[in-house]
Amino acid sequence: MKILERLYGKRICVAVSGGGDSVALLHYLKAQSSHYGFSLSAVHCQHGIRGQASLDDKAFVIKLCNEWNIPLFLFDEDCPMRAKDKKESLETTARNFRRESFVSLIQEKKADYIATAHHLGDEAETVLLHLARGAGLSGARGIQPQSEFYIRPFLAWSKEQILAYIGEHGLSYCTDESNFCLDATRNKIRLQVLPLLEEIIPSATENIAKFAQKALEDDTFLYTLSDKLITRQGDAYLLSFHDEKPLFYRATLTILKSLGLTQDYTTKHLESAYALQYLERGAKAHLPKNIRLEKTEKGILFTIKTEELTVTPNLAEKPFTLDGFDGGRYALSTFLCFITTSNE
Repeated sequence: MKILERLYGKRICVAVSGGGDSVALLHYLKAQSSHYGFSLSAVHCQHGIRGQASLDDKAFVIKLCNEWNIPLFLFDEDCPMRAKDKKESLETTARNFRRESFVSLIQEKKADYIATAHHLGDEAETVLLHLARGAGLSGARGIQPQSEFYIRPFLAWSKEQILAYIGEHGLSYCTDESNFCLDATRNKIRLQVLPLLEEIIPSATENIAKFAQKALEDDTFLYTLSDKLITRQGDAYLLSFHDEKPLFYRATLTILKSLGLTQDYTTKHLESAYALQYLERGAKAHLPKNIRLEKTEKGILFTIKTEELTVTPNLAEKPFTLDGFDGGRYALSTFLCFITTSNE
């Protein structure tokens, strides 16, 4: 497996929920660790969503890691209460909690990579979900084998292959009943849409994953071209004029991410940046995170708008005496008058 060949001397922490996929990944990486020369640990995030069932999953993972002699990092959160306080969906809260937990391990240098058990079916689900929501080529690229500090060794494995591995090694695991609830969009795709597609077109899941790989290659190439439109100017970025939207939009996204805007932007924001090219010089547009766009002679300048210090003049009348002004601050205005004279 190519991804494992690059892990020599690295610290790999496996995200283990207690489900079959993550247990299989932990077992597989444990078996491969000495051959590829990486150290192994595990992390479990207890979301507090399913009551006692969540606590049972946590106890299972603790017991498993003790038996396999694998260091375990534990994180607990009351996600339902946190979601209520933050006024966000439970799914978003749980995802943010997991990411915060993983980031802390990376920042504290307890791990170099977090390994997750995403597989071929997850890839197909993601692509279908993105396309159904109107995503472009970037959304069609699906899940990547490696991104940021994440690695996904099972991404080329089918669910059937993982189940076969579990059976071959007699692995025990927990079953999350919420994975079978059809109220969740992803569950509907996994339990209803993909099986129907497989019935109509055998190997549909695998073919969708192959399409995602091609989309990834094409999208990466376009981003490489779009980078040539960007010039950094201190803390600002200049985007050269370009008529082709595929390149202009990608360059814009690259700049926005560099300025800290990784979400909360929409297609309308990209369109407003593109339209700015055809307005007069000095025209401006404003995006989230205080990002300001301005058309200049050579392109669109992206900057972070800072708070400007303004001085409000005191407009009350001040006496003017033989001793002069009273020492206060004054605003002086000048006016240009055009005077015409008559020859009469």
